[in-house]
Amino acid sequence: MTMQDVGSSFDGWDDEPRPRSEELREAQAVAARKSPITRRGYAYDFGSFSRWCAENGVESMPATPTIVAEYIRGKSTQCPRGKSAPYAYNTLTRFVSAIDHYHALNIYRVPGRSRCVTSALRNAMHTNPPGKKRKAFTVDDIVRVLNSMNFTAGRASLKIFRDAAIVLVGFSGGYRRGEISGFERRDIDFGIDGVVITLPRSKTDQIGVGRVGGVFRSDAPRYCAPCALARWMVLSDAYALERTDLDKLLQKFDPARATKHLCKKALKFQALSPDAPVFPSLIHNKIKKKGIPVADVNRAVQRYSVPLGYPASEYGTHSLRAGFVTTALDNGATVEEVMRQTGHKSPMMVMQYYRSHIVLSLNAGRRVTISGKRSADTKDRQVAREPHASKKPKARRKSKLRHTEPSVSDGRAKAAKLMDLTSNKVNAGGTPTRK
Repeated sequence: MTMQDVGSSFDGWDDEPRPRSEELREAQAVAARKSPITRRGYAYDFGSFSRWCAENGVESMPATPTIVAEYIRGKSTQCPRGKSAPYAYNTLTRFVSAIDHYHALNIYRVPGRSRCVTSALRNAMHTNPPGKKRKAFTVDDIVRVLNSMNFTAGRASLKIFRDAAIVLVGFSGGYRRGEISGFERRDIDFGIDGVVITLPRSKTDQIGVGRVGGVFRSDAPRYCAPCALARWMVLSDAYALERTDLDKLLQKFDPARATKHLCKKALKFQALSPDAPVFPSLIHNKIKKKGIPVADVNRAVQRYSVPLGYPASEYGTHSLRAGFVTTALDNGATVEEVMRQTGHKSPMMVMQYYRSHIVLSLNAGRRVTISGKRSADTKDRQVAREPHASKKPKARRKSKLRHTEPSVSDGRAKAAKLMDLTSNKVNAGGTPTRK
């Protein structure tokens, strides 16, 4: 059966009664409240679906559930560009979400909730397992990455200053790469202990309630995240003002020469507008007005971690977030404190990030070891299980004291003592009884 037959066999699906107008307006409002990053991703995914529908001669809007299910089955066997494995299950669910998003915006019934689409996704769950999670960076890993950066390359070091701030803020604050890309200057507030960052919207905050987090000052100015952020913002202001001493500032702000905290000073940033991105895009050492793309945030980390031996398939920007959660929990932070900073909605998601040696140290398997030797506790338990009848009677010890016959003097002493007791009772008015 061709794709034209698939589409024509379900021509009556769109003629079903649509939901009430109130429900349609609510669905459209919910779809419009998605974050800009999510909307860009949905636009790209729905564009791929539209091109596939055009190649197969079927309509993409509105799309029948059978067409969407056929699209998912085809994608489950394809490999992304530059990859050897097919699309993961999470990516396939994102494709369906993008199709549902545009159907809701255009007041059409969403096809992703139908039985055939959910069945196709359920089959893909077994054939296309989710991808491997990123490994977590440790504090020593971050120090290695920062020490490998060359801040003495002149104007070319502008990108290095920006990338160093991204690495330190991402690790010290546990932020997502989409959140780092969307930082604006009005969201940054330098305080006494560090930097207060206000996120007006995030992945788990589609409504826009906002979340306030913090990046605290460290002891060493070279590895201080607020200082790295202050260096970059001062340099970007100097570039915007076209200051002639920009090269001197680049030499002055070399972290290897830092002895005092720059973030403690009263800093004023007035060269750029408050809605300007904190981390703009850099092309040929020129700072652009647009923020850094989400994909470039990942490249900003892997540009320095891959040469040090950290595989790109295992380490990236999400390793900074996983490293924050792991390091914070290792150092005694509670799950509630971590959730307040990272924006997680459930403790279960936080524990999925907890990828450290502490997982093995809290495992019951540490108490089950095979050494080949019988321990003292094992011997005691074995003796306790044996019946008493099987025990050999203990040999009677011979007394070391020599047995002697009682002498006459001993008998007289006992008799005298008995007479004294009897006389005491008579004197007290009692009548002695004869035994």
